[in-house]
Amino acid sequence: MILNNAITAYQDTGTMLNNTIAAYQDTGMMLNNTVAAYSATVFCIPRCANPYKRLPSFGKTMVGENVLASSISISA
Repeated sequence: MILNNAITAYQDTGTMLNNTIAAYQDTGMMLNNTVAAYSATVFCIPRCANPYKRLPSFGKTMVGENVLASSISISA
């Protein structure tokens, strides 16, 4: 599934975030744009998946598993 913008991406998490900067500030990563964000997530899936799953409340309300799932579908 190709996501048109960050708003539709975060609708799936049940959280409406104003922009990508606010979204990635919560993860501790500052990314310049959504392309860099998703491409970086593709490469860090093996490293990032476990920490996100260890923080279920963080994953559900912020970026977490949804971004990982989005990047998998985008790269497929």
